[in-house]
Amino acid sequence: MSASAEPKGRPRKSKWHWLGGSALVLIVGVALLAWLWDWNWFRPLVEARLSAVLGRPVTIDRLEVHPGRITQVSVYGVKAANPPGFDGANSATLNRFSMTFEAETWLRSRRIVIPLIEIDQPDIDYVQHNSGKSNWDIAGASSSSAPPEIGNLQIQAGVAHIHMEKEQADATMNIATQGDSVVVNGKGTYARQPIVVQASGGALLALRDAAAPYPIDLQ
Repeated sequence: MSASAEPKGRPRKSKWHWLGGSALVLIVGVALLAWLWDWNWFRPLVEARLSAVLGRPVTIDRLEVHPGRITQVSVYGVKAANPPGFDGANSATLNRFSMTFEAETWLRSRRIVIPLIEIDQPDIDYVQHNSGKSNWDIAGASSSSAPPEIGNLQIQAGVAHIHMEKEQADATMNIATQGDSVVVNGKGTYARQPIVVQASGGALLALRDAAAPYPIDLQ
């Protein structure tokens, strides 16, 4: 018998043994990652991006992402601070901002398609001084990229506080969408005279088309 022959009875380790063990480790690792993963790890990055776009500090309480062919992104407890020179802590607060995003379309064509945006309980504070400067003056950066394609915009229980010193206007408006229409109700003063506003109009996204008259019923 050759001296190099393997002793009988010792099992031969197969490559399938190692592959099976590696696959098991990978599965356990993925399961642990899915269990421990928290999209709120990216919250500081989202806050920094929103702050840069709006030109003021923006904070959010919670971030949720549901990835897929149609990805849903939701942020909760959004607060946008007032810029310097304006009273009040915040220029806007939102209970929830949620949107769907066609990830597959973006991967194939780099088109940004957003089928739905939902805004829950937005509270906007708009102030304009006698100089004409307002707390919502945002310097827009020019861009050659195409704007996002938004399918539907829904607003629930929105409130806008408007104070314009030059026009001596001060009013509070309630804003909400009902189907494809937007409804605005409010009261306040203009030129120090009391006013009551009741209006309904077409879809908010119709305002993007400058060539088509915007349908509105104002009382």
